[in-house]
Amino acid sequence: MMDNVKKTVMKIWAEAFDDSPAYREMYFNHIYRPEDTVTLCDESGVIVSSLLLQHYHIDFHGAAMPMGYIAGAATLRKARNHGYMTALVAKALKAARNRGDMLVSLIPASRHLYFFYDRLGFSTIFYMDRRHYVAGSVFRFSGDFTFKELELPLTDDLIAAFERLESLRRGAVRHTSEQIEGIMRDNAMDCGKAYCLTDNDSGEIAAIAFTAARDHRILIKDILSNDLNSEKAMLSHISAVNDGTPMTFPATPSPGRPIQSFGMGRIVNVYDALSQVARVSRHLKGSIRINDPLLPENSHTYIINEGRVNIDDTPLKRYDLDISVTVLTSLLFSTPRIGAIFGMATHRPFLSLMLD
Repeated sequence: MMDNVKKTVMKIWAEAFDDSPAYREMYFNHIYRPEDTVTLCDESGVIVSSLLLQHYHIDFHGAAMPMGYIAGAATLRKARNHGYMTALVAKALKAARNRGDMLVSLIPASRHLYFFYDRLGFSTIFYMDRRHYVAGSVFRFSGDFTFKELELPLTDDLIAAFERLESLRRGAVRHTSEQIEGIMRDNAMDCGKAYCLTDNDSGEIAAIAFTAARDHRILIKDILSNDLNSEKAMLSHISAVNDGTPMTFPATPSPGRPIQSFGMGRIVNVYDALSQVARVSRHLKGSIRINDPLLPENSHTYIINEGRVNIDDTPLKRYDLDISVTVLTSLLFSTPRIGAIFGMATHRPFLSLMLD
């Protein structure tokens, strides 16, 4: 028996997003989790706005840090422009912090929403390298591989290979076995294909890819691979099985190549974030005062010394950094070159295969 909250969330989703009934059925049967649901009511107590605060982990300097991901954020049409979404996201940020998350991420549905989330403390920290391959592109690689299409249910070996390949990505979001199956279901609803590439010499799965057809092109949603050679081998096989159709691949950014903004993030637990930075930047010393109007629990002075972080709000004449949580998020997830200016370890994160 479907509960009333789930019914209402489905109603809000159906009104806000242009998904097919079949997709909504798949999503709410296999992806939706009641414990992820955050809602907001109007003055009469009726739910008018909802989102899912999905639970993930992200690699942050070698540690798997808890991360929330906002999906399906929407408000009933008749209740829009009354500030409900602002209040709902603020509520979700508090819930994420209370749950133990260090970061909350999202992919804005349109460009103007970047400005909306910026006002709530989010920063653009996720980027992609959108590569375009014309018909007949040649991908040179070495080795002998077996190419195979994947279907549900996935074997334990395939799930283990996915997790291993994902772990090779520095700063990437991690998916559980349940979420990996969700990716497969989502991709199938998109009339997509999933493939794996096995190295015939070692017998090891060297790459996994997800694709879908888009306007006479093949969109490669992601390729998880052992190395660049395995990635090129996968590109070559995808091109061949699609008769050389042009391809687009939103890849992990590479040094020296142009990048495009892709998603946003917001630190919801400053202490946890700075503690991990301090562990890997043991030479780092200084004082950082943070201002976070939405989460006053973060508004403190953080003293970093010898790999440790302490909170000490005794007023200082001068702070090494006196910044908002928005600026801190941008700094901690910036390039190593920017981090070097402040003497701290930083790197860009990567977000892929998220379901919303």
